[in-house]
Amino acid sequence: MNAESVAGWRGRDIVDRVTDSLLAGFSVENGIEELDEAKRFEHLAAFSVIRRHFSRAFSTSDVVLGGGADTGVDALAIILNNVLVTDVDGVREVASHNDYLEPVFIFVQAERSASFDGAKIGTFGFGVVPQGTAASPQHRHLQPCGDHRRYSR
Repeated sequence: MNAESVAGWRGRDIVDRVTDSLLAGFSVENGIEELDEAKRFEHLAAFSVIRRHFSRAFSTSDVVLGGGADTGVDALAIILNNVLVTDVDGVREVASHNDYLEPVFIFVQAERSASFDGAKIGTFGFGVVPQGTAASPQHRHLQPCGDHRRYSR
């Protein structure tokens, strides 16, 4: 093993310790210590990304999606006119009080691996970009909101 690879390994070890510390603190603050590490990391990643676009308090439980057939999307935030909406009723509520809708969609994939896997990026892209029409999103959490024309005036 050469000096460069040893230095790279030590750097990764330090990052892992910093990430572990952040994850532990975040888990305690948000009462999610009972979740497995992968799920807690999804919550941390979701909070870190969404917080840059939405400064109000929110629960990561509202944006982290279930496992399984989610096509690589670990969290989804839909912000309409600076309001985080979590269901169709929320979309209707914001639409009823505004003459326009200014949407922000935030898709998060939480990856803990030290290596790059191009197939995961492809799966994520397939989950984010609807195949076909705007009314046919791939993710089951988006299906109720798929036909955006229902909410236009």
